[in-house]
Amino acid sequence: MSTPIDFEILDKEYKKNAQSNDMSSLYYDGIFYDLFESNAVGSIKHSDDMQFWLNIAREYGNSILELGSGTGRIAGFLAEAGFDITGLEISESMLSIAKTKYSKIRWIHADACDFDLNQKFPLIIFPYNGMLHIHSDKLKYCFSSVKNHIESDGKFVIDIANPSLSLLLKISQSQGERLAAIFEDPKGTGIVVVSQEVDYDAANQILTNKRIYRFVGSGREVCDIFKRRIYFPQEIETLLRWSGFEIEKKYGDYDLSLFTSDAPQQLIVCKLSL
Repeated sequence: MSTPIDFEILDKEYKKNAQSNDMSSLYYDGIFYDLFESNAVGSIKHSDDMQFWLNIAREYGNSILELGSGTGRIAGFLAEAGFDITGLEISESMLSIAKTKYSKIRWIHADACDFDLNQKFPLIIFPYNGMLHIHSDKLKYCFSSVKNHIESDGKFVIDIANPSLSLLLKISQSQGERLAAIFEDPKGTGIVVVSQEVDYDAANQILTNKRIYRFVGSGREVCDIFKRRIYFPQEIETLLRWSGFEIEKKYGDYDLSLFTSDAPQQLIVCKLSL
């Protein structure tokens, strides 16, 4: 069962991160990741995908490996539904939060591009845009690791955004920051106001998010920059095929509607090629 986060348990790691300047990457800090996601201004909360992953789990297997499991949003949900879940995450801070919320799940600290669990799974999933953090030069290593851990008749299911050319053009032409989130600092220093600036490099298909966390009580500011690779439909399908996967199904939204040009997501169900 999910339990409230005990910030006293996480206090030691929080201070260690601050002292080592790891706080310059708050996106990968589990505490601030959850706070940003749950307090984002004008954003759709990422919960619509829960039923989709439940349907996938029911159809393809009880033993599941989730790549990029973060703070346990999906892994915890599926575990509470009765599935055997292994969550793999590269951020130790994210894992600290996940372990606090869901102590009975098997959590693995590893890179999705290089892992060896000595186990095969009937279902491996890579949920909500997690794969976008892997740029194309490393994606082949992720696919290779997946192939080494999937059963011969198993499924690999990924969820990435379907790029909107009009939106990317708007982002490319936009300037300045916008309000992104407001929340209380869990360490009691007051309000945290987060602004965000987004830029798209069309030549390299890289979407860059720059977030500035302003700690109102202390006057401290932290800039967090992270990049995501945009994968267009035929591009990602070709990469999967070249990597030894066969695409069985492709959905465009979490209601299992088929993929179309204007679909918001690319939900791809793959299996190993014969």
